[in-house]
Amino acid sequence: MRHKKLNKRLGRNKSQRKQLMRSLARALFITYKIETTVEKAKEARKLIEKIVTYAKSGQLKDIRAMESILQSRALVSNIIKVVSPLAMKRKGGYTRITRSGFRRGDGAPLAILELTDMPVIEKKVKKYKKQKPASQVVPEDASKTKKPVPPKADQPPAEKAKEEKKAEVPKKEAEKQEPKDKVKEEKAKDTKKTEKPEKQKGEKKGLFGKFKGFFKKDK
Repeated sequence: MRHKKLNKRLGRNKSQRKQLMRSLARALFITYKIETTVEKAKEARKLIEKIVTYAKSGQLKDIRAMESILQSRALVSNIIKVVSPLAMKRKGGYTRITRSGFRRGDGAPLAILELTDMPVIEKKVKKYKKQKPASQVVPEDASKTKKPVPPKADQPPAEKAKEEKKAEVPKKEAEKQEPKDKVKEEKAKDTKKTEKPEKQKGEKKGLFGKFKGFFKKDK
């Protein structure tokens, strides 16, 4: 029997229920307004009002108790600076629950849980730079722009361009011709080896040419 058990189980065990209440409290102090089921809101309300009373006292032990619950030192300091001054005039009732309908699907009753004394949230608006139209664009200074260098008076521009091209061509040709010259030299060496000795003048072809002295008639 659950005698004198005032908390609701919410379909969770002890550790899961504790973590759920902690996450709801953190979400409320970050955004100052959350939407959840009515039963969860009623259970989270107990913990949230306890934290606000700790923040109002501001003692070291109370600050440490808040840090153990919320587990965020930055969030605790924000509560002490922003929320506690607004709740100083109140002796209780730091939160408000308003029903907002039913959840789609399972039909669970929903509620909005918020602080009664809500701090003002400043929304930061991004400023976009306006682009100037083309008519208002200022041209660059004439001194900064580079002027084209005029050609020399002695040579017309066409002849000057030809001379520059001619100067570039020999460099490229020299690079191309180096391997070709090496190939030609190697071919020339091979041909020298394979060349047959030239025949002397007056020599006859065939066997009679080789044995011309042998077939001479005796006088």
